[in-house]
Amino acid sequence: MSLIDICALILAGDLLLNWSERKKIILPALCCPYLVYLGIALLSWALNSQNIVTPDPVTTNKYTIYPPPYKYFELWLYPLFEISKILRGILLFWILVNYLQDSEYIKIIYWGLALTVLYLTMLALRDRYIFGFHRIKTNLGHANSFSTYMAMLATMFFPLILYSKSWIKSGFYSFLVACSGLCVILTVSRGGLVAMGLGVFVCLGILFFKTLRPKNIILLSLGFVLSCGVMYKSADTLMSRFFGKQDASKDMAYRGKYNKKAKLMAAENIVGVGIGNFSAWSWLKYASQVDDDLPPGTPPHNLWFINLGELGYPGLIAFICIWLRFFTIAVKNILKTYKDPFLLTISASCLAACLALHFQSMLQLGYRQSPQYFLMIIISAIVIAIHHKIKHKELETNTLELNSH
Repeated sequence: MSLIDICALILAGDLLLNWSERKKIILPALCCPYLVYLGIALLSWALNSQNIVTPDPVTTNKYTIYPPPYKYFELWLYPLFEISKILRGILLFWILVNYLQDSEYIKIIYWGLALTVLYLTMLALRDRYIFGFHRIKTNLGHANSFSTYMAMLATMFFPLILYSKSWIKSGFYSFLVACSGLCVILTVSRGGLVAMGLGVFVCLGILFFKTLRPKNIILLSLGFVLSCGVMYKSADTLMSRFFGKQDASKDMAYRGKYNKKAKLMAAENIVGVGIGNFSAWSWLKYASQVDDDLPPGTPPHNLWFINLGELGYPGLIAFICIWLRFFTIAVKNILKTYKDPFLLTISASCLAACLALHFQSMLQLGYRQSPQYFLMIIISAIVIAIHHKIKHKELETNTLELNSH
């Protein structure tokens, strides 16, 4: 049990004790497709509950790869980690949706994320300039995971620069975006930089003309100049990462082999090999079927293909439905909150942050890692809470109109 689970249980207790005082949402939007996805994951787990003897080492044209030091691959156990994470995420999502219809709680969430940015930036600077690490990952396990997380946070805070009328507040949010951007640069992640750029561009597209005022033009100009300075200072490292060590076309072609494993798994198993079992089955048979020299155990660097291999086409369709529903609601929120500057700003930031996440999820494991997953749950809860808040207002307006007649 993590700290976020403890916090979720405390909030759940408070929610239930004060249930009559809140606008209750028993089944928030997005729950139904998510529960279908969970059902497919449970079915896939039930059909793949077994132990299989760990295979022998594999020798490729480059080296010999040894399997994990276990007697068995416990295929009944690995899915339970992912399923428990999904269940915890659904619980947190339900709790937050019921709280976040009050905008004050949304502000508290953003203040908590601001503290997270400051803390992770200190860790990143320590790792780079005291410990001398090259690609910074702090405590998120991998540089690409860290870059995705910080790109999402940068995207979430960028619209607040435009929204705030105070120079001091806008300056503080600019500092948070700068810290997040610096962390992305310290990871030397190509995808992270592009994802952050995508998120900022989407926010600008939605909010620029709505928030066009001298303060914002000055801050954006200063931010552009400072960004160019930082990029120039980091040019050698970034250029070697983007254009030097790796051939992007060969890299993508090689990653395509991982995706072929997913297609084979889905072709032979209606509901996949079990969520969390991709690497084990890659070892057991599918890597060698794709290419004898393909290192076994590596999952696709693409969340959509991981879902295809682990949950088959039914799981992939359910996954698509979740995100089609989410983005439909997120876009509607922006259209319906256009006259409410705060909710419009928050809606834009959440939509853009999820677009940044999904861009990275086509290149990396995305929110299979817990930090990105729970940040995604928080963002989803904000979007759905705003959606229900709009519905409540529309219902109240219609009721008043009926009563007036």
